[in-house]
Amino acid sequence: MSTPVKRKAAPAFRPTISLGFAYLAAFFLLFALALALPALWPLLGSTAPGPELQELARETARATLRPRIGLAFALAVLATLAGTWLRVLPGMPKDTP
Repeated sequence: MSTPVKRKAAPAFRPTISLGFAYLAAFFLLFALALALPALWPLLGSTAPGPELQELARETARATLRPRIGLAFALAVLATLAGTWLRVLPGMPKDTP
């Protein structure tokens, strides 16, 4: 008679890298919107809704974000790293130093 071979339990799936990229993207969009919103806010009351407003908003957002896109990315990286290090982001590992 042979004894049954004990199998190790498969490790739990923890998508740490994928979740980190998702947090990075979410923080990037949040900071980019926060940097563009002050320039876009005055357009709401000054222009009638329609294609002209949409085109004006698109050009204003591009002109505003073009020099600040690096800042939005740097802030997103810092927020993701700080949230992971302080262990406040849901789903990120709690057992790493």
